[in-house]
Amino acid sequence: MKRMHKGFTLVELLIVIAILGTLSAAMTTSISGSTAKAKAATIASNVETFKFVAAMDIANNAGENLSEKTAEALMIEHLPTWADFANPDTTDTVIKYTAEGTTGPDSWVITVDFSKDPEKDAIRTALSKIKGYGKYYKDESGTATATALFGTGTDDKDYKFKVTLTTGKIEPVTA
Repeated sequence: MKRMHKGFTLVELLIVIAILGTLSAAMTTSISGSTAKAKAATIASNVETFKFVAAMDIANNAGENLSEKTAEALMIEHLPTWADFANPDTTDTVIKYTAEGTTGPDSWVITVDFSKDPEKDAIRTALSKIKGYGKYYKDESGTATATALFGTGTDDKDYKFKVTLTTGKIEPVTA
């Protein structure tokens, strides 16, 4: 007489649990890399938006004296919300855009700082693969390398860069 067993054996359950664990570990690694790439793409997009806003302001105010306008005034006037990113676990800003410089279009500079982001190394790597930030970036000597822009990753300044809005020049932060 044959006896029919209903349910799974312990070995079958352990195999299913092992497979699910492996899949979830692979998925977690995949997702964390994707968020860093998305943040890098967002940084690059925001920089392009800031450059566009500067060009638009100059074109719209042709003939007017823009020598008194600061980069911060430009950003506040055209971008009602700055594109800073806050860490959802704390109130810390992890990707920060800071306007600096004196007055006039030639000094409209923003600094992008992602040194507080937990994924800063992955963001730095992802940014270095975007045209203009990595292998296509050339330092003063003409060397095309991501390290020229971002340094070695041993200091907070290696996770910051400056953009001159009117020329589009991207350069490392040295201090």
